[in-house]
Amino acid sequence: MSSKTKNSLDKLNKMLEFKSEREKTRLEEELLHLKFITSIEEIMDQKEVNRTELAILLNSSKSYVSQLFSGYKMINIRTLSKIQKAFNVTFRIQVIDNRKFEFQKVSCGLHKKFSIKDYPKTEKDRLYNLSTYPKNKEKIPA
Repeated sequence: MSSKTKNSLDKLNKMLEFKSEREKTRLEEELLHLKFITSIEEIMDQKEVNRTELAILLNSSKSYVSQLFSGYKMINIRTLSKIQKAFNVTFRIQVIDNRKFEFQKVSCGLHKKFSIKDYPKTEKDRLYNLSTYPKNKEKIPA
């Protein structure tokens, strides 16, 4: 790695550093809020409900709903409960330990060499075979 690239990466890392633990916590709060708001928007799209109608369903002001969607106000448990009841949905909570990552082996058949035994033998095999095979033996571009 060249010294110029290393200096650029160092500058970028310095810009992305959190100034304090409070700043990092605030970002995490906003990201969690955004996950809920995104889910709520999806529900609203499915149910064809706009923000004004949502305010009526929640028995709150249009201003409050607008502030939630703009990120000016953070969503709270009471509001989430009202949304669940209004739309007859349940928010699923899942806890994931971020310290335990499990990598899975991923196989890619894109560059697999096919042989004659890979092709279906009978018409019945062709109908029920979900794999696709190259029509010619040329290499598939990467």
